[in-house]
Order: sequence, then structure tokens, then C-alpha cells
Amino acid sequence: MNPPDYTAQEYAAAFLIDFLASLGVTRADLSFSGSGDDGAVNDVTFAYRQDRQPSEEQVGEQWRLALARHHLLYPEYSAEGPTHGEKGERFLAAAVEKYFDDHLSSNLGDWVNGDGGSGSVGLDIAGRLISHRVTYNTTTAGEPHSGRVRRRALFRALLGVAATYGIARIEAELDFDDDAHCWSQNFTFRAADGTTVTLDDPTQAAFLDACHAAASTHPGKRHAPLAASSIEEFTLWLHEAFVEKAALAFGEDGEVESYNVTLALGMNSGTPVLEWTATFYYLTTEDGESDELAAPVIAPAAKRSRRARHRAA
Repeated sequence: MNPPDYTAQEYAAAFLIDFLASLGVTRADLSFSGSGDDGAVNDVTFAYRQDRQPSEEQVGEQWRLALARHHLLYPEYSAEGPTHGEKGERFLAAAVEKYFDDHLSSNLGDWVNGDGGSGSVGLDIAGRLISHRVTYNTTTAGEPHSGRVRRRALFRALLGVAATYGIARIEAELDFDDDAHCWSQNFTFRAADGTTVTLDDPTQAAFLDACHAAASTHPGKRHAPLAASSIEEFTLWLHEAFVEKAALAFGEDGEVESYNVTLALGMNSGTPVLEWTATFYYLTTEDGESDELAAPVIAPAAKRSRRARHRAA
């Protein structure tokens, strides 16, 4: 008699559940997420009968027995074990991850590129069910908010230092995540005619030292850029000292995923002004596919039929 006509996914599910059941696993859960152009499994957790985790030796032995048993019942199927020398529970996790990679991941829509998405896979061992769900992310930009911060005496001192280096305007663009961690920044020095001013490393260091000295003598010296050892840190100091609270005040209408701040320190009608614009990006999620697969019970049908004929006789 020919073996049952199971799909590769059905048989892989049956093999995985039988293997985990032999080790006393009652449930396994996998989580995954992605964005940009990268996605990965985040975690795999297990629940055990009587909370008894199997030993490394038991895991290895049951894997070998499972391979032998299923090869006997369904020779057309073969299973490759996890690689890289995983042992114990890490071996179990790798086996679940391999099932996810081989049979689920590519069928869950695009949870990897762009704004990405996330989801979970649950294995109910007793019920022989493998369920999964996925959500997709969408990022939308809110209305930009602009403002000015006036610390005329301090900014006049800083711009006075900058003028000695041919700088009339300092511009910066900073990108932050929802924890206000800066992950991207660009800055530009401009001369009075709008052309870009480039400072070599020694000149940049001298410029920052002079800014520090000027700011430290100002009555509001608590705002001095004491940690500014680079132009990047200098622009971050401008943001943290004068802009951050004002910018974040506009980001409370939804779940902020990230925000962008542009800064411009320069003269406006003869007055030194720090101008800023903040744009907040909000994250929304949309439910994607949720489904459930019942893992079949793989058994030697021919052997059962012989027993039935014997009883009938």
C-alpha cells in the first residue's frame, strides 16, 4: 500500500510535533519581526509537562528515534536536523525555527521589507495544531511643527565664534527612534552667501573648544556643550539643550515610532535664532493572515489493516 499523500508541510508538522511530544513539550511559541529589508525569529519558548526540561542527551536520542520511526512509516520524507552544534533546548528551538523558515515564513506576506511586520507561531502539542498570525506595519508622517528658541546672548556668542571660521549658519538634520535615541544625523556649515564651509579635523576641534569656552562664560552655562567632542555631538547638544522638550510636546497624538528634527542656528534680521522643525512618524498595524494547520497522525495503515483482518478471522 502506498503511503498517505501528505504535503511536505503536513508531514513536517507531524514530525515536529511527534518529536516535541516525545520530550514532554506541551507547547512551543515562536515570535518574529522584520523591517527595512531584514527579518528574523526573535524568540522560541517551550512549556514542559511537569516543568521538566529534557537533557541534551534525551534531545539527541529522541531526534534519532523520531527520524528512524518516521522514515519507517513514510520513507519519502526526510528531515534535516539543526546545524551549528545546537544542543538541548537550543536544538528544539532550531527545529521549530527550521519549520518556520521552510514552511511558513514565505507564505505570510511581506513582513520583512519596508515598514515590515511581526507575528507569532504557536504549537499546541496535545491538540496537534500549529497556528500562526501576522500583522503588517504602516508608518505615516504627521504634520511638521516649527518653532524658534531664543537664547540670544548665548547664540550670539556661539555665532561670534563661528564667524571667525567663516560660518554664518549651522544646519542639522537628526532622526530619532521612539526612545529619543539618535540613529542618523547630517549637518552643514554655511557661509553668509549660502555656500558650504568644510572644517578639517584640527580646525573642527579648535572650533568646538572655542564654542565651549564661549558657552561656559555665559550665565546659562549649564547649557554649555561640555561633551561636544565632534560636530555630531555639538548638533545633538543643540537639540537636547534647546529643542527636545518642545519637539516632543507635539508627538503625543499617537504611537510615535520615530521623529525627525531639523535645526538651523543663524542670524534672522540681525538676531541670532535657533529655528527647528519636527516631524513625527506614527506606527499603525494591520492584521494579516491568521491560520491553523492540523498535523496529521502518521501511522502504518497497512499494519493496522492486517490486524483488522486477523480479528475478523
